[in-house]
Order: sequence, then C-alpha cells, then structure tokens
Amino acid sequence: MKWAPTLLVLAAFGVLLWVSTKKPGDAPAGKAGNETNVARQEQSPAVEPAVEVVKPPSAASAAPPPARTPDTIAALVKDPSGHGVAQIEVTLFGPDGSKRSTRRTGADGRVTFDVVPAGACALETFDPDYLYTASSRTTVSARKGETTEVELAVARGTAGVLGAIVDGGGKPVVDQSVTLTAGGAEFSVRSDAKGRFRVSGLVAGEWRVTPERFADQSKTVRLEPATAASVSFTLPQPATLDATLSGSHLHHAEFHGGEKALLRATGTSDAKPLEQTLVVVRKEGEGPFVAAETFGTARFTGLAPGDYKLDFVDARESRSLISAGGPWSQPIPVTLREGDIRPVDAKTEAALHGTGAVVGTGIRVAMFVVIGLLVLVTPILFPAPLVPKRPAGAASKQ
Repeated sequence: MKWAPTLLVLAAFGVLLWVSTKKPGDAPAGKAGNETNVARQEQSPAVEPAVEVVKPPSAASAAPPPARTPDTIAALVKDPSGHGVAQIEVTLFGPDGSKRSTRRTGADGRVTFDVVPAGACALETFDPDYLYTASSRTTVSARKGETTEVELAVARGTAGVLGAIVDGGGKPVVDQSVTLTAGGAEFSVRSDAKGRFRVSGLVAGEWRVTPERFADQSKTVRLEPATAASVSFTLPQPATLDATLSGSHLHHAEFHGGEKALLRATGTSDAKPLEQTLVVVRKEGEGPFVAAETFGTARFTGLAPGDYKLDFVDARESRSLISAGGPWSQPIPVTLREGDIRPVDAKTEAALHGTGAVVGTGIRVAMFVVIGLLVLVTPILFPAPLVPKRPAGAASKQ
C-alpha cells in the first residue's frame, strides 16, 4: 500500500504529541491515583495555620498587690449614749503638734487615718452642725507596724446664754462684740438693735463672757444641759480719741504712705495695741506768705475710760515718728473719761526737736574737725593788715 508509510508517520507523530502534552506526576484515576496522593502527602506534610498561644503568667512574674500599711489609727466616735455618730470632723495632729489630716466619720461613726507616724498623736473631734460646741482632743499613742484602735467622744451642746448690754445711761449698746470662751473654743457674737445677744448649742460647763474692749467687765457663767443662763452688762459710755500728727512751719510733716497711730491701755504692754492708719490731710496756705501744711489724722472710737499710751509709727512699725527711738520709747500718755471725745495733737520728731534730719556721729566729728581747721588756718590765710607806726619825733614836734 502506497499510503502505509504515511499512516505510520502520522501515528508516530500522534503518539509523540500525546506524550508531550501529559503533565509529569499525573496518575490514572482509581487506586493508582490514590496511592500516588498518599505518597505525595507523606513526602510533604501539611502546613497548619499559625495559632497564637497565650501562656498564663507565672507567679514569679505577676505584680504584687499594693501593700497595706499597718501604721494606722482606727477611731470610733460615740455620743453619750454609746452610738456611733456620723459626719463628725476628726482632725489628726502628729507627734510634733502639726495638723496632718481632717476627715469625717462614716455612717457607723468610724474613721481611719493611714501612714500615721509613730508617737504621741492627738485626735480632735468637732461637730460642724453645732458651731458653738467646744472641740474635744484625745491623745493616742501610735505604734509603728500596728493598727491602733481608739474610741472618741463628742458632746453636742444643749445649753445657751442670753445676754443684754446697756450703757451708763440705760441705753442699749448696739453692735457690741462679745467673746465666749471655754476650753479651746472661742467665738464672738454681736448685740442687736436692742443690745441683746443669744447663743445656743453650748456644751455644759463654765463659760467666760467678755465684752470687747471691756475686759474688766468679764463674767463667768455656769451652764447646765438644756438650760439657758442670763448675763447682763452695764458698760460705761465709750470714749473717742482723735489723734493728729503734724509738723511745724520750719519742719513740715512728711508722709510716705501707711503710717499708723497705735494705742493701748497702760499696763498692757504685752497686748496687741489698737491701730489706725493715718489719713493724710493737706491744708493749703492762706496768702503768699503762709505755706501749705500736711497732717496725719486717726480716730479711735468705742474706748473704755482709763489711761492709755499713744504713739505714731511708720508703715513697718519699726520707727516712732514722735521720738528718736523705736515704738513706745516715748509714747504720749492719754487719760480718757466716760463719754470723752478727746483730741490729741502731736508733733513729728523733727518738728519737736527742731531738727530736719538725724545727723550721724561720723558726720558730726567731721564737721568739728573742719571747723577746727578753719579756726587754725584763718589767721594764716587772712592775716591782719599791718599798721605803720608813726615816728617818735613827729609826735614831739607837735
């Protein structure tokens, strides 16, 4: 057959084409294919997805809890019946007496102070709802490394004071300050338009009642629970002091601002004096030959009759304006009587002594030396003129 060689060539070419298009590793379907896949899986193990594993922290690496300090004072505030009292202010004072902290008790009357220094501390209780109740202080020995428990007491006052103030003529003294003191408590009230005052919420005991500026009229009253004591004062009519500081025609008073007038009763040198800032007044001169003058004025009112001392000082109260020394070196004595309106005129130190300024010792010595040198050299620099003498014969001829 003449087409036989051609068919053989085409068949061979087809076999080669089939072999070339077959992928390597392909297996026939069925058991052989399954065996090939198993073998391939054994050669290349499957890759599993990555999973983050969180390990629990070890006991060594965990942060320790905050340590609770044992240096603590735990206080329980009770009323007289033994029940805890809420909302009581408790103040802690350290061994050095300094105020450390103030806290209020809880609903059960308890309060805690942490990090307390070891030593003799003090706890002070106060009821803010009873403003006129004396505070109570208790000493506590705080021990280092321990919790100190203490019971505190608070007494809510049920007593009171009723008072009336009149002057020597029987008229009410209006707006008069009155101080009440007992133990560590001290406060002030003022009389009303009828000269009366009333205080409630006081604890039982002795209270001292003192009208301001009339310490010699002070009275002590004994208060009982749930009662009100009466106290009355008849004060002398107060006096008034008008103080004026001026200069002279040659030495005018100079004010730089803040100068003060100080006043205190004789025999009370340790007490703080009353003070008034000077009001500077300028008086214009009359006519061309009278110069202007400057005055400093101060008024003290509501003074009790008696003997006083008056001084004028600079703004820093370091120098007296009426004497060459310090304050109270040479004060002005003043006697006030009941109902007096007393004017007091004072002169500045320069005007009083006729000096314009204080000259130091060195300057004074230098002035004397200069004057002495002038006395010595004046005859030399300015000699006396020579007077010619007349001849003796001329006088005889005449």
